[in-house]
Amino acid sequence: GSYRVAANMVVTRRRLDMDLLIRALVMPYDPGVASTDVLLVGWAERSFARETRTLRVLVANNPSEGSVFLRAIGSWSLRDDVALEASGGWLTGSGQDLLSRLERRDFVYARLKVHF
Repeated sequence: GSYRVAANMVVTRRRLDMDLLIRALVMPYDPGVASTDVLLVGWAERSFARETRTLRVLVANNPSEGSVFLRAIGSWSLRDDVALEASGGWLTGSGQDLLSRLERRDFVYARLKVHF
């Protein structure tokens, strides 16, 4: 089978409009909210058995916050236009970035895909 690999780097910047915040007095200023985050994303795919089975792995990591998202997807083509797919995802982190905020959102699923 064939391998496919990809990698990306996503840079996001959050900033607070201090004038608006002072006028609204909604919350105290937290310097951790205004920040720049770097997210490293990697993806790999491998097909097997004449491309009837596929394994995909996705990893996202924010090194400064120590947060990680790991997802694996397995797919098995049962016959033409019918496939069984299973996936699981795990998130961890304890910072203020997006991945850390989703740390309790681990998941597992299975589905039967029929194309017609």
